[in-house]
Amino acid sequence: MSKKRIGFVLCLSAGLAATAVSGFAGKSGAPKQTSDPAGQEQAASLYEQLGGAAAIDAAVDLFYQKVLADSRVNGFFQGVDMNRQRAMQKAFLTFAFGGPNNYKGRDLRAAHAHLVARGLNDSHFDVIVEHLGATLKELGVKDELIAHAAKVANSVRNDILGKNPVDAKPGQNDSGAKPAQNPTQSQTAPLLPPYTPPTPGVVSNNPNEVDKELANVWSQPYSRYDQEYLKKKYKFYPSNIAFEDNGVPFETPSVFTCAGCHPQQYEDWQGSMHAQAFRDPIYLGELTLAIKAVGEGIRNQCEGCHTAAATVSGQGPKRGESLDMSKLTDLAKSGVSCDVCHSIKQHTHWETASHEPENASYVLSPGYKDAKGNNVRTKYGPFANYDGCGGGFHECVESPLHLRAELCAGCHQVFHYEEHFPIEHTYNEWKKSIYAVKGIQCQDCHMVDIETHKRAADTFQKPTRQEYRHYFNGANFTMYFLEELRAKKMGDEKLAANAKNKFDMAVARLQAAADIDITPIYDAKGELSKIKVRVHNKRCGHSLPTSLTNIRQMWLEVIATDEKGNVEIRSGFIHKSGPKKGSLDENTYIFNSDGMNKHMQFALDPWEIVTFSRHDVIPPKGYRDVYYTTMGDHRTHKVTFRAKLRWRTADQKVAEKLLTNQPKGFDLKEIYGLTEVPELPVVDMVDKTVTFSTKGTPSAVDH
Repeated sequence: MSKKRIGFVLCLSAGLAATAVSGFAGKSGAPKQTSDPAGQEQAASLYEQLGGAAAIDAAVDLFYQKVLADSRVNGFFQGVDMNRQRAMQKAFLTFAFGGPNNYKGRDLRAAHAHLVARGLNDSHFDVIVEHLGATLKELGVKDELIAHAAKVANSVRNDILGKNPVDAKPGQNDSGAKPAQNPTQSQTAPLLPPYTPPTPGVVSNNPNEVDKELANVWSQPYSRYDQEYLKKKYKFYPSNIAFEDNGVPFETPSVFTCAGCHPQQYEDWQGSMHAQAFRDPIYLGELTLAIKAVGEGIRNQCEGCHTAAATVSGQGPKRGESLDMSKLTDLAKSGVSCDVCHSIKQHTHWETASHEPENASYVLSPGYKDAKGNNVRTKYGPFANYDGCGGGFHECVESPLHLRAELCAGCHQVFHYEEHFPIEHTYNEWKKSIYAVKGIQCQDCHMVDIETHKRAADTFQKPTRQEYRHYFNGANFTMYFLEELRAKKMGDEKLAANAKNKFDMAVARLQAAADIDITPIYDAKGELSKIKVRVHNKRCGHSLPTSLTNIRQMWLEVIATDEKGNVEIRSGFIHKSGPKKGSLDENTYIFNSDGMNKHMQFALDPWEIVTFSRHDVIPPKGYRDVYYTTMGDHRTHKVTFRAKLRWRTADQKVAEKLLTNQPKGFDLKEIYGLTEVPELPVVDMVDKTVTFSTKGTPSAVDH
C-alpha cells in the first residue's frame, strides 16, 4: 500500500462529520426534499444537505489540523503527502455522502491492515472520534447530530481495526449502528446510513437525550494502552528491543575481537558506564527490588538496555530462575558492548506505545548468512565504507543514525512498564533545547574529552572526527569510584588508572555544567530583605539534573554570617550523626522530582511512578532563582553569603537500601572490598562567596 493511504482511517472519521446536516445546511438554507417513485418524501443526499464541496472541504481541513497536532496519532502520517491525502479523502467523502463518485478505494479492512500491524488500535480510534466531535462542535453542529456521527464512526471500528465483532447482531456491530458499506462493496449506494431526525416533540438539545447518546460513544471505559497487543508485538515487552536473528552471533569485546583492530576504542570503553551497565550495583539493587515487587517480567525492560545483546540472543540471565550474577555469560557481563551499538540497524521510536523513543526501541542485526551459508558480520557506523573496512572480520555499513541523538534515545528514555510515563526522558529534554536547534548531538558532548565538550556547549561547534572517543562520560562519578576499587581488588592497575581518569572527567563535567549568581535584594527602606541565588544550566544539553531525577540529588548549601561570625541563614547541610545521618536537612532547596503512584501518593521506586507531583529541574541554557529571607537586626553591617551547588548520585539511605539488596552472586566485599556501604561522595559543582552590606539601594523588583 502506498504512503498516501496511511491516514485513511483518520480522515474517514472526519467525513462522518457530514452526518450532522444542520451544522452546515443551516448556513445555506433548509434541506431539500425529493420524492421516491411511491410518492414518499426522502431527505436530500447528505452531500447536498451539507452544502456540497465547500462543506466537505471545511470539515476535512479543520479535522486534519487537529489530528496532525496530536502526538498520539500524528506518527501515522510521517512521510505522507498531505495535500494529496486531503484531496483523496475529499473525493472519498463526496462519494460517501451521495455526491459524485470520483473515489476508487480499497476495502476498509484490507486498506488498514498495515496500520494495525504498526500498532493502530482502539485508543487511536478513540482519539480520532474525539477530534471528530471537537471538529463538529467548532463548526456549530448540534449535540444530537454529533452523537449520531460518533455512532456511525464506531460502526466501522471493527473493519478498520481488523476485528471480528463480538456478540454483534446480524447486520450490526457492537455499537448498535448499521455498519457502513465499503465503496468497493457498492458503487451506487451511499456509504453512510441516512440521518434520522429526533422524535417529534422531543427537544433536540435535551441534555438527557444527548447524554444518553454520548455515553456509549465519547465516554467509553478508558484504557490507555493495550497490554496484550503490546506483548504480542514485542517479544521482549516491556522492552521494545527487536532482533533480526539470522544465525550470526554477537561478539564479546576482547583482544581477540573488537580490541584487536580498535585498541583505543576498546580502552575508552573499558570501565565506562556502557561497560558497567550490567554490573552497576545501584542498578542491580533496583532490578532486584523491582523483580520482588512486580515480578520477573520487569527484567526484560531493564535488561533490554543494560545487556541487550545477551537478552535478545538468549545468553542473558535465565528466565524462571533467580538472578544469579555468578552464572552470567561474558556477553551478558559486557553490558552495552561494541556489538550492541554497532548492530543497531534502525530505530523504532515512532512505533512504540507512546510514539516516542522508549525502553530500547531498536532493531539489532549483527549479521546474515551469505549464499554459501557462511556468517557475515555486519557493523553499522557513522562513516562511509571503504576498501578493507572491517579487516575481513565484518562488513561496514554507513549509518547516519550513528551520528544523531536518536541512536541514544531509546535507552535514555525510560518509561513506566505499563503506563509508559517517562520516568527518564533525557532525549526529549535535548530535543526541545537550543542544542538540538544548533545541531549539537549527544555524541558531541559525551564522546569527547572535557575541553572539547566545553567548546561544543559554549560555541555550538561540532567536534572533528579525530576528537571523538568512546568515553560515554557523564555525571555518574560514583560508579567510576567503585570501578577503581574493583580494578585494584583484581590487581589491574591499568584499569584502575582508567577508572580514575573517568572519575576525574565526570567530576570536571559536573563542575563545568553550572554556575551561580548571588544578588542582594533591598526593600523600599533600603534594608536587606532577601538574597537571590540564580542557578544556571550552563553546559548541559538536557535538563540539570536529568535521568532518574527522583533519585539524583543536586542542591544548594548556603550559609550567611554577620561580621562577628553569627549565622543568619543556614540550609543544605548533610546530617553527620543520629537517625538522619547522611540525609539533607529539611530546609534544603533541592533540584529534583517527586514521584507519584496510581493512588496519587508519593513514590520513589521507578516501577511505581506514573507521574511527577513536582519536577524542579533546570532546562538547557536556562536558570532557576532561589530566594533566602534574611532574619538579621538590619543594623548597618556586612553579611557574608556562601553558596555551594552540590551533587551526589542519591540520598545516602536510598543508596544503602539499593546496595544491600544485591542479587545472588554479586558480593560487594568480594568485588569491591567493601564491608559496609560507604558514604556517597559529593561533588561541589560551584562554590561562591559574596560579601555585601545590609543597607543599600532599594531593588527595582522585590520578590
